[in-house]
Amino acid sequence: MEDAQGWKTLGRMVYIETMFRSFSAFGVVVFASLMVSCQTFPQGDRPEDLETRDSDRPAAVELLSYVHMGMSAWREFDSWQDTGWELDHFRHDPTNTMGVAIRLDDTLHFAFRGTQAPENAIDRKLNFQFRAVRIPFVDDRSMKAHRGILSKYLGVRDAVHARVRETTAQEIKLVGHSAGGAVAVLALLDLGQTYPDRSFRVVTFGSPRVLNRPAARALDAYNDRIVRVVAGRDIIPNVPPAVFNFRHVGRLVRIGDRPVFRIFSVEDHWPAYRNVLRELVAELGHDRNTLGFW
Repeated sequence: MEDAQGWKTLGRMVYIETMFRSFSAFGVVVFASLMVSCQTFPQGDRPEDLETRDSDRPAAVELLSYVHMGMSAWREFDSWQDTGWELDHFRHDPTNTMGVAIRLDDTLHFAFRGTQAPENAIDRKLNFQFRAVRIPFVDDRSMKAHRGILSKYLGVRDAVHARVRETTAQEIKLVGHSAGGAVAVLALLDLGQTYPDRSFRVVTFGSPRVLNRPAARALDAYNDRIVRVVAGRDIIPNVPPAVFNFRHVGRLVRIGDRPVFRIFSVEDHWPAYRNVLRELVAELGHDRNTLGFW
């Protein structure tokens, strides 16, 4: 009897040790995948390498204006600093998604808010729903996207389409920080096929990966019209890991410093995008009084 009990105890110990080693190995694999798949190695371009269209403002000024559009989508503002922008907000509370439409001259801008995790429980839940699922608005069943972020776009999809149908603007720009940038990419995939007569451009800041390989390939034709800005050692663009078949799209533009001995920085996810671009714009002789935002 004692021998049988001893064997049971030994069996439990072996089981616990095996499970511990399995979880440890899984953790090592996930961490290694994250590091290996991150966009640390590509050098990318600098803001000064970008050409601005239909504007005499330097690229850094344009990028800073898009950052502020994203900031104006954080909540429903009556106005934004001294810009004079008319803000048309829309939202989907079940997925905690918010966006804003801004018409400037002949261009309609859409800015999408990033997630409010870790404070917001909805965003915490959606961020971890990174299993790739079929995209309902495309016919190709092999094209998939991050489940949580896809649900955020689907929540505001009707509002976005309604504003595109109502506008006479032929150029539409989609911008966003963090998950808001990923929502902008999904919007491009959707709107680009629905309104082939319109011209679309996308600018993202610290966006995570959102599309699988087939879906990313579908946007190859837009690669010169997608700018993906990454600041310093921002870790968010490194997730979900590429080993899970997620891919980035567009032209990589880097801002800020990347110290060799720093793996990642929370501050580089925010507020680095605003602060670094402020510094670049100040070096060009601009400030709040000349731009209307700062």
